[in-house]
Amino acid sequence: MDLGLPAVADLDSLLGLSGGHVAEQVEKRLIAPARALLNRHSKQMRGRLVELGFELAGGKATDMAAVERAAAAMELLHAGSLIVDDIQDGSRQRRGGQSLHLLYGVPTALCTGNWLYFWPMRLLGDLPLSVDKSYRVLRAYHEAVEQAHYGQALDLTVKVDTLPRQEVPALCDAVIGWKTGTITSLAMRIGALLAGADATVEKALADFGMSFGKTLQYFDDLGNVMGRLDPGKRFEDLRLRKPTAVWAMAAARSTDEDYSVFRVAALRVDDDPAPLLAWFNERGFVADATVRLNTEMNAAINKLGEALAALTPSEQKTTQSALERLRELTEELIDAY
Repeated sequence: MDLGLPAVADLDSLLGLSGGHVAEQVEKRLIAPARALLNRHSKQMRGRLVELGFELAGGKATDMAAVERAAAAMELLHAGSLIVDDIQDGSRQRRGGQSLHLLYGVPTALCTGNWLYFWPMRLLGDLPLSVDKSYRVLRAYHEAVEQAHYGQALDLTVKVDTLPRQEVPALCDAVIGWKTGTITSLAMRIGALLAGADATVEKALADFGMSFGKTLQYFDDLGNVMGRLDPGKRFEDLRLRKPTAVWAMAAARSTDEDYSVFRVAALRVDDDPAPLLAWFNERGFVADATVRLNTEMNAAINKLGEALAALTPSEQKTTQSALERLRELTEELIDAY
């Protein structure tokens, strides 16, 4: 996927200082760090969701160039959020390499991460759309990024172990929705808007995107404690006492007494992970959670298919094909976690 990062010549034009070395410095301190992260392996899930949202809404193949540029914008936004998130969490690894703040320093990484919130707006704003459609796309983008920051603020502030057990599931689910679900919802919504979907179809795809993003974050949180996907980041969320899916599911399925055992084991995981892993194993925690999440994901896809059934017969063929690819993408991502 061409992610649409500006070349030096583009920077010359943007900065209005052609012929000097200013653009080269911007490339070195802003674009190169972004490229370093973007060149690492990625599932490019958010970009793929834009494309699937477009097809599910009955979009035409002649508009795919705009869809690809919008997909790139979503990948850039996600990369920016990862850079900032790593700074805030003190994470040392990302996508199989050192976090950017360790490679380039916090000031450079922070500047790059913030810039990656704004450059996608230029890519989306330059799409060949009507004034009304362009406004709707950019407004959707702005709303999602704003909401994601509310989730991030809570993620940084709330120490989940200080909450009563009964409050934990809802709070964790809300944070996951704001922080992660809003961006996957945005990807599907933008795909729908580019396809010219009506408000009903746009909402159905946006709602599914929220469910999809939340469920995948639940799988990702499970993977973090099991160390399957990125062993170097294992237990990081527990160590930081973040409101994650593991805390939510443990609180929802435990008595106060049993949850107290989990809480103590989770807080001491750096000293000795054995009690926590024993707690998981004795309850079949991971297997049970996996079954439940798979069931929820399949139900969300089926609900989306029902909502899209009102499309015209000519669009149904494209929609059914996209639904099958959506199921395949879901299985691929779940297997990775």
